[in-house]
Amino acid sequence: MIDIAGGVYREICHEPFGVDEVFGSGGRAAAAISGLCNDITLHTFANKEGREFAEEGLEAVFNFDLKITKSTQLIHFEYFHCLSQPRIFPSLDVYGSGREIEISGETILRFGFLEGDAKVAGEWVVYDPQSEEKAVHFHDNGSTATHLALIANETEITQLSGQRDLAVGADLLISNNSYEVVVVKRGPKGVLVCTADHKKVHVPSFRTEKVWKIGSGDIFSGIFSFYWGIEKLTASEAAFNASIAAAFYCRTRCSQIPELSNIDENKYPSVPTDKDISKRQVYLAGPFFNVSQKWLISEAKRCLESMGIKVFSPSHAVGIGGTDTEIAAKDLNGLRKSDCVLALIDGTDPGTIFEIGYAYSKRKPVIALAENVPEGDLTMISGANCVVIDDFATAIYETIWQILEL
Repeated sequence: MIDIAGGVYREICHEPFGVDEVFGSGGRAAAAISGLCNDITLHTFANKEGREFAEEGLEAVFNFDLKITKSTQLIHFEYFHCLSQPRIFPSLDVYGSGREIEISGETILRFGFLEGDAKVAGEWVVYDPQSEEKAVHFHDNGSTATHLALIANETEITQLSGQRDLAVGADLLISNNSYEVVVVKRGPKGVLVCTADHKKVHVPSFRTEKVWKIGSGDIFSGIFSFYWGIEKLTASEAAFNASIAAAFYCRTRCSQIPELSNIDENKYPSVPTDKDISKRQVYLAGPFFNVSQKWLISEAKRCLESMGIKVFSPSHAVGIGGTDTEIAAKDLNGLRKSDCVLALIDGTDPGTIFEIGYAYSKRKPVIALAENVPEGDLTMISGANCVVIDDFATAIYETIWQILEL
């Protein structure tokens, strides 16, 4: 049996194909393990609308039990693309505070909430704070656990520990906060598993031809909780299984994870993740002559830099001031110093095509984001073994994977 405390939220994402569904962290984690475990209870907050969605779209479909504490709003997360910062509405100040769910059990997965909190007492407990700005420690609300694992992303680890070095931060969290295991999610760079016996294991990420990011962390936490808390695998074994499951979800958008023996691992090649990419550099090619082009360049730069890699963007580093000779010299110098190129193809911009050709001549990997480009215009690019991708999130992840494999 496993108890899950987590939100049920409406999630809207406009690109690449338009999604409007109700899952949230709790709903998706419960769905993830519903094919592996037949005794699941999801504890959540919901208003009348949220209850109807949860009962009809989650409980009935994925066969788990619901325990709902009344709230006043169904919270919406709206994304432009699946790596963008969401817009959350209604505004946070209308949720109220002081609502608390209390849970006791043998195996518990506790997520952070927006509209309240969960105070838990369990034997095997996994805690995923789900808050990069106001992450709190597990014990701060009086929760207790015999065996406690923290799952957090890089930003949350830094915030909770006060350390930018993830391994140092994890050790501090273990020694100062009674965490037995700290699992650091690092996106395309894989997972770092740190345990109380000072062991550190790098679990690889698994490459997929498509990346659907929204909810992948919920899948990871749900599957980790099942294998660590119920099956009693080691933390690194559970994290490995959870990483495979997250890759399956990113590729298929299927929230119910099958037995791992039924997942064809040949479709998910592993990527080395114990490398420091902070000194590597991506050259960000693409036109920047109108608002939409400039926005896309800036968004790609933000996403890449958030993953810990340097970006040379001619739009930001050089601009359009200066003579043609001066601009070309600066851009070519940036290309020479870069390890790979992410090219945002919008039409047949001559500068971008030239930069792709120059990178190819220097044997630098090229990832080309071509969302609405006629196939005939891509003949030379795809024929030269550049990686051509038609959605933004996958192009960002593929760029990091290319760097990790250098």
